[in-house]
Amino acid sequence: AAHPRSDDALYLLGYVRFRQDQPKESLAMFTRAAEMKGPEAGDLKIAALDYVLLNDYTSAARYLEQSLQMNPGDTEARYHLGRVRYQQNQFDAAIAAFDEVLRQDPANVRAEDNLGLCLEAKNRTEVALAAYQKAIELDKVASVHNEQPYLNLGKLLNTLDRAQEAILLLSQAVAIAPQSPVAEYELGRSQFLLGQFGDALPHLQRAVKLDPRNSAPHYLLGRLYKRTGKTAEAAAEFKLTEDLMRARATQSGGMTSRR
Repeated sequence: AAHPRSDDALYLLGYVRFRQDQPKESLAMFTRAAEMKGPEAGDLKIAALDYVLLNDYTSAARYLEQSLQMNPGDTEARYHLGRVRYQQNQFDAAIAAFDEVLRQDPANVRAEDNLGLCLEAKNRTEVALAAYQKAIELDKVASVHNEQPYLNLGKLLNTLDRAQEAILLLSQAVAIAPQSPVAEYELGRSQFLLGQFGDALPHLQRAVKLDPRNSAPHYLLGRLYKRTGKTAEAAAEFKLTEDLMRARATQSGGMTSRR
């Protein structure tokens, strides 16, 4: 006979496997545990996050909704439901989830920032700008800082040809998250758009170093080298860009989507 608490041990082991980025093993533990005792809200949430790691957003949403039926006040679970709906391009459902998180937790920086992402995806640019700005104001008084609202607002300003406004925001993103290749790239992109090639160079070089398989920083670095007369360096970056894009196209053509 099973030990009377072996179900709890399996749920705990499932959580440990999740923390170790082993989602399949984690789900196997949860499945065994659920055969002995029905899962609690927290167990369903962790199983959902396992499915997120496996890019199975349909299953993730189902488990998160079940978890929230049991514990409607879990703002973390509702935040993750919003993230899943965003990944599924279900932006209205994502907005509803983030709005509810903010109703329960008005100082939630991540929810406000992700609300901005959803509004931007729906081309509601002015409202998205306001959401990012509000997330930044919330972050300024937070005990631990989050680079994402600075980065997302800076990226959007770059897209809107407002690079001068973006520079300070993206500099803050880099200061908060110096290992972020996207922050380095977007800051370099702002400076490149403004013709500040000397300032842009180290940021684009660092973006390439942090994420060498991303073609975008290589391409922009190549353009910068070309603009500054470094034709050999430019040609090398353009060649790398082409190789990376060809490899990505080959890989995409040989894979089937799990969504």
